[in-house]
Amino acid sequence: GYGWIFPEGDLMQGRANVGVYVRQERIGRGESIKEMLGAFLGAQGGAGLPLEGARLCSPAQGYPICPFHAGRRVLFGNTLLLGDAAGVADPLTGEGIFPSMYSGLCAAWAAREAFAAGPEGALSSYPGALTRMLLPLARRGSFLLALLSGLPSFVDWVFSRSARDEQLSEGIFRVVGGSGTLTALFSPTLWARLYFPWAFRSKALRAPAAPGSPPRSP
Repeated sequence: GYGWIFPEGDLMQGRANVGVYVRQERIGRGESIKEMLGAFLGAQGGAGLPLEGARLCSPAQGYPICPFHAGRRVLFGNTLLLGDAAGVADPLTGEGIFPSMYSGLCAAWAAREAFAAGPEGALSSYPGALTRMLLPLARRGSFLLALLSGLPSFVDWVFSRSARDEQLSEGIFRVVGGSGTLTALFSPTLWARLYFPWAFRSKALRAPAAPGSPPRSP
């Protein structure tokens, strides 16, 4: 899971949307999401931290987030389900803004085709268009979720290594964020950067200084 702090409205008002996201399995084991929220608020409320001196403006509210599933019905005659109603969230992060916007585009395309076809037009292209885009992202998310759940120590090691290598970090987080493909995780270069980081230091740092020039800082 993770927590978030999103500024809200006029920054001068100092308001923010604060919350936590956790997998349903943790709730099923008896853990309390309200206690998790309280722990997150406490961890971010110390001196010099983002929530220092903050207070709740409204009672905490929780909502289930439904990840994308290709078999879920999203077309009912002339009615389409979009966004949260269609259950299009990323199974790894719970992020739903991009897939919700994409579901709106798919619905618009389907409606345009239906109107162009006249009285015989239908919205039947919508489920397929949605699946072609979101199924690969859902599979990526499910694979990474299984990796995170099954090998947490290894994943921590990968993230600690990537924290010291900007290019490696960007490559990994492109995959985690959905803009990269799973095949990038099996790149020989990626694994070489993980196990032999000293071999990929900046050439600028390794290059010898020109005669008469000051030495470069390490």
